[in-house]
Amino acid sequence: QVMTGQLFYWVSSICFGEFEVTDDINSLVLWVDGSSGLVLLPGLLGCAICLGGWISYFALVGWVRRQQAKPFYEEGQRLDLI
Repeated sequence: QVMTGQLFYWVSSICFGEFEVTDDINSLVLWVDGSSGLVLLPGLLGCAICLGGWISYFALVGWVRRQQAKPFYEEGQRLDLI
């Protein structure tokens, strides 16, 4: 995700098209064919990589919590006896 953020920052012109604040909102097109519109193909791929990274992170957090639940419970039970 850091590398994708760097890509978006340093070479945003290949990832995203242009839309000025003063442009007509009716002329805004998010995606056309990957070579025009507000989001270009490299930008779409970068967004997909970021989304995949977040999904992987949350899956890892869930897995770690499940792995730690039983040992933490057992240690809590042992401490309750003290």
